[in-house]
Amino acid sequence: MAGEITISLSVVGSKLGATASATDSDVIDMTGNNISSQTQTIAVTSTAIAMGAVPVSGIMAIKNLSTTGTIYIDNVAAVIAAAPIKVKYGETALLRTNTGTYYAIADIASLVQIVCFEN
Repeated sequence: MAGEITISLSVVGSKLGATASATDSDVIDMTGNNISSQTQTIAVTSTAIAMGAVPVSGIMAIKNLSTTGTIYIDNVAAVIAAAPIKVKYGETALLRTNTGTYYAIADIASLVQIVCFEN
């Protein structure tokens, strides 16, 4: 079956009269069969992100459900200063995964929602 994953993106920002925006949507064929959705607490020490039954390769959306904490994501044991992905409270990040375990670390323990699709 084709077109099992639908991704939509809309980003609009404006300040002092200037506006920038980007919108996109795509429908992707799901090459595998595994999907997972769970919540997880990210600690102030490096924590492996739970991807459920989804193996190494796929798409991961991670939403920071915290009201104050920021999380940092990397594909090596995360260190706040070195992690390339930062997700502030209330924000969502979309990643294409391609290596083994992904890790997160928080400045304040934070609850996140993780949705993964094998692809």
